Amino acid sequence: MPEPNDEQWLELYEAFREYCGLYPWAYFDDTDLVAVEIPGREIKGYCVVLGSGGIERGLAVYRGDEGLAAFLSMMTGAVEPGSLDSLYATNAVAATLCDREELDKEDRDVIRSLGLRYRGRGRWPMFRSYEPGYFPWRLEAEDTMVLANALRAMSSLTVALTQGDVSIDQENDTREFLTLSLQDDEWHARWDQIYAPLPPNVADFPDRDRLERLAESARRSQTTWELGIHYLPTPLWEDKGTRPHLPVCAMLVESESDSVVTELFTRPESSDADRQELLVNILESIPELPSDIVVNNPRLEQMVSSVTGPLGINVSIDETPALWAAKDDMLEQMTGVPVDC
Repeated sequence: MPEPNDEQWLELYEAFREYCGLYPWAYFDDTDLVAVEIPGREIKGYCVVLGSGGIERGLAVYRGDEGLAAFLSMMTGAVEPGSLDSLYATNAVAATLCDREELDKEDRDVIRSLGLRYRGRGRWPMFRSYEPGYFPWRLEAEDTMVLANALRAMSSLTVALTQGDVSIDQENDTREFLTLSLQDDEWHARWDQIYAPLPPNVADFPDRDRLERLAESARRSQTTWELGIHYLPTPLWEDKGTRPHLPVCAMLVESESDSVVTELFTRPESSDADRQELLVNILESIPELPSDIVVNNPRLEQMVSSVTGPLGINVSIDETPALWAAKDDMLEQMTGVPVDC
């Protein structure tokens, strides 16, 4: 994807300077959500002002339905903010203030090439793109446009808020959010209803004949397995200088013995169909099929049931202590840091 040119960078740095000069974190909480209609784009950016918690100051812009779903999952506690799972789920661009030492060489090169100067701790702009399954990375040209528009929109809203022209409190319907749109070069606010986007249904595994052959030939056991699919905190690069991704691990653990049956790895952009194929490959490679498989979330249960139903394997949603213990052991071996269960 094309990198930002100097004009796009300057526009972004200037928009962030104006935004920070208004101290919006003094007026917005980091749970306040504002939708921004990005000019020329169909998707909305869902903006959260960072800074009320005192950790970092800036703006996060969650992109489209996928970004909104990730934000809502963190707000409801379904995903822990700052965890590896949140990194997997987040689709956003962000502008934050940081120390100079936190910037990459590429960040400092852009600042130097533009002739910009910053001094002091917590005063250096940092811009990052977050995509599901990938490490935070530098912006592309499209990202700078989205982020610059969102910063200008939120600056306009902050001014309107301080002047008493608009309120961010909505008492009548908690499903309504402020939405900002650009009309005649001015940002206008209105209240819109926004509903949590529903994830698409998981399709049935297409090769039924393959499952029937496995059902006829496989030996059976009375064991229970715990199945999980999770990301590992070890970056992998396709080529030098490219964006690193997080490998996905599918792990099966026998409940009673806590022994790992198998583990396989795939890329972060793998679809539900890819993961069903991964599960079928696992089931075809082991000596005996289990009687039960336990998973820890409804979507995984839906994905697995399509495969295990024709095989006569029961699937249920419950706690998976053996799986978590095996996962923690793996992470400790990879990082050398004990995991606090």
